[in-house]
Amino acid sequence: RKAMGGHLVVSRKVEEQQEEKEAQTDDQKRESFEWSPNEVLAAAEAGVLEAALPALFQQSPLSALERVAQLVCLFRKEGRRLARLDSEGSDKLSEKLVTAQQMGRGLLGALEPVHVQHLFLEEGADLARPKPSKTIAALVLADCKVLLADAQLQRAIDTLWGVVPPDGVADAVSMALRCLWQFGLIVFVPPYANWLAAERNRNVKTARQGVIERNPLPKKEFYSEGVLVDFKVENRWVSSSYTSKDNIGTWKQATDIFNARREALVDEKEMMEKCKYTVLQPQAKFFISAVALLLLAVFLTALPAEASTWQIVSLLIWTLQLILLETIELFAYPVMWRADPLNSLEFGAAILAALGLAKHLLISSSAMLISGAIVLIFISQSARLLEKSPTCGPLVLMVIRMVGDTFNFLVLIAGTLVGFGCGFVALFKSSTVTLGDDCAVLDDGKGSSGVAGVVVFLLEVMLGSDNQLGCLRDSESVMAVIFMDCYLLIAVLLGCNMLIALMAKTFDVVYEQQGVNFMYLSALLTSAWLEAGVVPPPLTLLGVPYLLFAWIQGKLCTCSFQKLEEEAAGEENHTASSLKVRIPSIHVLRESMLRCVEEHAGQEDANEKWRTSLVKQVAQVAAQVAAIKDEQLRQATRVMEELAKVKEQLVEQK
Repeated sequence: RKAMGGHLVVSRKVEEQQEEKEAQTDDQKRESFEWSPNEVLAAAEAGVLEAALPALFQQSPLSALERVAQLVCLFRKEGRRLARLDSEGSDKLSEKLVTAQQMGRGLLGALEPVHVQHLFLEEGADLARPKPSKTIAALVLADCKVLLADAQLQRAIDTLWGVVPPDGVADAVSMALRCLWQFGLIVFVPPYANWLAAERNRNVKTARQGVIERNPLPKKEFYSEGVLVDFKVENRWVSSSYTSKDNIGTWKQATDIFNARREALVDEKEMMEKCKYTVLQPQAKFFISAVALLLLAVFLTALPAEASTWQIVSLLIWTLQLILLETIELFAYPVMWRADPLNSLEFGAAILAALGLAKHLLISSSAMLISGAIVLIFISQSARLLEKSPTCGPLVLMVIRMVGDTFNFLVLIAGTLVGFGCGFVALFKSSTVTLGDDCAVLDDGKGSSGVAGVVVFLLEVMLGSDNQLGCLRDSESVMAVIFMDCYLLIAVLLGCNMLIALMAKTFDVVYEQQGVNFMYLSALLTSAWLEAGVVPPPLTLLGVPYLLFAWIQGKLCTCSFQKLEEEAAGEENHTASSLKVRIPSIHVLRESMLRCVEEHAGQEDANEKWRTSLVKQVAQVAAQVAAIKDEQLRQATRVMEELAKVKEQLVEQK
């Protein structure tokens, strides 16, 4: 019996392990989210998402929002594939793409604003549920601008980004001194950031529990029938209701008002506690990193031509740290890193600066590489600082997209440039015609640089340089003048107007959705800087001695350092359990979702051009006018029939 019992236990353990492996495999399949085209089209059918999303949202709101982002990516990808094969199917997926985001907004609208903010609290991220930064990043990478424009979601993102500004000069000075003190400790003792986060979570939890304990919710069963009960927050009256059985609606309304006032007070107390730890906020990390890079550009500018070795080595170590940091972020979060084009500028600036400083140290001065790095740093950091401006942030996004339009235009015009360059080289290769100095680049007998030099010459002509038609006419070569006229017609007249049209389209798309694009940039910066470190290069080197000491201490005595980190993580997870988000029933979630879809019916994606929207509105108006004409025609027909009947009755009476 013992052997059989032991065998049964072992077999059960094996079955449990197999079930766990199968569950992990299913989770990995769900994470990969690779669907066939038929499955994508099936998910776009009416009623599928309406039934699935509320149930998933009730179990895990953040997972439901991530699933919406994944569905948007699938619908957009499949819609682009079907655009060449089935225009109706592509239009259907484009509409479903917007509808899925509206469903997400409707599900968030079913929650109270306070609960939405608690849902996205980064310091309350439990290991059992997705991290809020991951959810926001998924929405950003899927380009869910319709969902990111939700007011409650934006308030939650703003809460994650920074804290309330100081009330006065004294408060600002106190906050600045506290930040400097905390930042200095984190520089020399890097784990202090985790301990500080644990202390912040503990104080926030204490403040929240203190407000709840001082302002308990009145219970109806503690009062006799028909008694008037006052609901008070901090001894201030907010609502009242009788305890009679026929007064359930009024009691619920009074309870809702009391909960809203108490939650507002809780948020105020929590924000006051968070103001004491401003250095941990993404806003502080963002500005500290930008200031550090601008200082690097200033130091590179002020670097003398005959700089000492220690100056070059210091700046070289600084740039190498930047390269290492950007490389780690690129491999750790590749999609998120590529979502912000300014990261590429910073990476390129660090590489140019490191190469220039290394060449200056080993061989000779390299002003070209260092000057290029300085230009890239100033461009990237000025654009990054302007991204948080509601007015200039969308303009930065517009410029980035116009750079892409320019690249596409150059790819398109490259064949024309190379073709005319080869034509000019072949035309003057064996010719005895002597060209002037202005057209010497085309004359092979005067040391022309070949096809490459002619292509550069033609590109400069297209950018606004002199077209050199005068010296070509002086050469008495009719074919050269015809070549240049054809080139000017194709490259300047057609090509430049095409580039202007592309930029005008980009301007219309971005400027028409200026507010939505600013919300998108806010979500992008928040999700990126939530995971960033507090200390930027080169100050990270100052924490190396402590980390080395902690590593040696951990090898000799594994007691203090690891326990402190575990306690910090425990405090973080324990805070998450105290933030309870009340999620409504599936029926309420479904009604809120369908109501939001109905209210925003006809809304298009944020990237849709306003002229296309206008054409569709005109088509809808024309359809409505046609329907009204048909209705009036039917009414006129009925009136004529009634008149005919009346005439027949009159004839019969006569």
